[in-house]
Amino acid sequence: MSTLSDKILYYINDTGCISDSELVQSVLAVDEETANEILDQVGGVKGLNHVEKLTRVEGIGLDDAARIRAAELLGRRMRATSLVGQNFTSSKTVYAHFAPRLDGSRQEEFWILCLNNRRKIVNEVLVMKGGWETCPIDPKVIFSEALNAGATSIILAHNTTVLLTTGKYNRSNK
Repeated sequence: MSTLSDKILYYINDTGCISDSELVQSVLAVDEETANEILDQVGGVKGLNHVEKLTRVEGIGLDDAARIRAAELLGRRMRATSLVGQNFTSSKTVYAHFAPRLDGSRQEEFWILCLNNRRKIVNEVLVMKGGWETCPIDPKVIFSEALNAGATSIILAHNTTVLLTTGKYNRSNK
């Protein structure tokens, strides 16, 4: 391969052939040495999610941190497929749908999936986006959305950020 872009496009379905350093090089348009230095200083690829760590690296500003964050969010959205029109088969289906959207979110979100009598999802609605530790929900909003969609059943989905903000784990964090 003549360039990093060629390599990324060639191995589009085999992401194991592309190193973390090469991905950082591509997103930030830096050389290999700089990409490795960035990864070392933030503690690896997981550290790229922390703006504070990134901006402590010499030469990395808020624009660079925003580029990395945007690439991450695009990846999540690409993995999250719409369930509207699909049959509900299991809780794993719902988890697979919401995990990319909600994983690592700093705000709590409360979603409703509206199903018809054949368990086909007819609508999905973000009912409330809360703060870091709370997401107040009005049952009237939930039932209104369900009735407006003609739902015969609903699935409620909610993430929690308690573990992220407090560092404590309890049963409600599952």
